[in-house]
Amino acid sequence: MINHSHPLAAGAWTRRERSWVGHKARSLFCLKRAIRLAACLFSVALASCGCSGTPAVELHLEPESVTIGIDDVDSQDLSRELEVSITNNSSKSYRIVDVISSCACTLAGPLSATLLAPGEHCISQFRITVPRVGKTVTWAEIVTEPASVPPLRVRFELIGGGDHVPRIEVTPSSIPLIGEIAGERVEAAATVTTLERAGSEHWLTGAEADSSDFQVHLRPTEDDEEVARGGVRRRYSLDLIGRVPAERFGQRVQIHLLQGRPRAERIVMNPAIWAAPERRSVYMAFPEVITLSRIEMAAAGGQGKKVLLFGDNDDPAADWIVQAPDWVSVKIQPPETVRERLVAVAVIEPVGNAPSEISDVEILVGRGVNDDSQSAWRIVLHVSE
Repeated sequence: MINHSHPLAAGAWTRRERSWVGHKARSLFCLKRAIRLAACLFSVALASCGCSGTPAVELHLEPESVTIGIDDVDSQDLSRELEVSITNNSSKSYRIVDVISSCACTLAGPLSATLLAPGEHCISQFRITVPRVGKTVTWAEIVTEPASVPPLRVRFELIGGGDHVPRIEVTPSSIPLIGEIAGERVEAAATVTTLERAGSEHWLTGAEADSSDFQVHLRPTEDDEEVARGGVRRRYSLDLIGRVPAERFGQRVQIHLLQGRPRAERIVMNPAIWAAPERRSVYMAFPEVITLSRIEMAAAGGQGKKVLLFGDNDDPAADWIVQAPDWVSVKIQPPETVRERLVAVAVIEPVGNAPSEISDVEILVGRGVNDDSQSAWRIVLHVSE
């Protein structure tokens, strides 16, 4: 049944209205066809240039993850060589400044090149050593300038024999020793897990470091866990004592697990563990070391130095406390809050001459109600001739 009152009913629209509707329909059809054509041309352009919707990684590692078993290495020293390719897919140059391994079982060797222009690649050599028993998961990081985003990391999964008892099941590849003050005594702990025969004496008897600057103690815990076939899973607490380095990162030292009671009969277990001392604080000054010459100090209105201060912003209303020699002026510009972190600028200027016997002095900038405030930035002022 036709509704003659509806606008689309015959005779309900004038000729001008029908002409306008036809023009709109033709315009809409042309627009849809233009959109389909543009989409086709865009797809063809992507296919011709090899592009995709995902941006290309600027620096590419091949392989990014490696699994090596005991059957893949030399049966005598349990080692083999491995090459990792680094390719620069970007339009800028990168310089490789370091290759950091988190374990002695993945020693980094020489690079075939250190400067990668756009489109170039180089080879990083590694010497891989798998554990005789158990499994180790470790990594190596390629450090570049400018810094790669995301960081370049190769993951290594090293699988030793699995039928031998006793054996090491889980061991840390490194133990971080982190503190804020250079020379400060710090402690860290980790856990070593073994699989041993039920009722047997403890298999591991100690640990030692390659440096006398570190104290290492290994002691069994009491949470043994019985497993199938007459085995027991034992855990040992590995306690490490060292000191915070003066630089950002200190020299890494190897820690070895030991088996055997008499020292002359002790056996060093594989793999070794790295002790990684590091100085880190939530209160960071950049730069941490500034230099003023005695000539600058003698000149009227000596040249000032600016230091950026980064830290927590727990108490925005806290007063600033400065400890500095009387021949140095330290002024703190009004701080800002960036991503819930405090950012301030300290302007350090000479207001007199430094004593002749002074070459380095420490400036403390803190926030709180007294000089014992823990929120302190430490800046070293070096006086040059």
